[in-house]
Amino acid sequence: MKNFQLSNTQKRLLSSAMACAGTQAYLVSRYSEYDLQDERNLLHALEVATSKSLTLRITQDEEGDYVQYFGDPIKPCVVDTELEGEDLHAYLDELAYSPFEKLLDSPLARLTVVRSREKLYLVLTAHHFVLDGTSDVNLRNN
Repeated sequence: MKNFQLSNTQKRLLSSAMACAGTQAYLVSRYSEYDLQDERNLLHALEVATSKSLTLRITQDEEGDYVQYFGDPIKPCVVDTELEGEDLHAYLDELAYSPFEKLLDSPLARLTVVRSREKLYLVLTAHHFVLDGTSDVNLRNN
């Protein structure tokens, strides 16, 4: 595992994020809706996109300094739900805006595919460390 030093901006962001641990601060989240018949294509696209993408992680080195490294790709989680309407959207919001339990040595992004009776939803949650507002706009456009 090759470690990379954090920039000064990243150090400030990590310090702030650790002070706000367990909150929605520093989350970039959203969900997109797809037709059920697109499930195979969606899962395949996610597999292709995530299998070649290492995920940024943060750890402490032997000297106690915070450093970043690239870890294994994230794997999308698929869940089924019977929820509908407002209950479904509240559940999607809960998935999208659930804070990361750990900031160190953990993936800083999550992908969840929710299969309801009528639609599929792709829920993306990322820490600001790995996705900022500008990157999110680019991701949406592509």
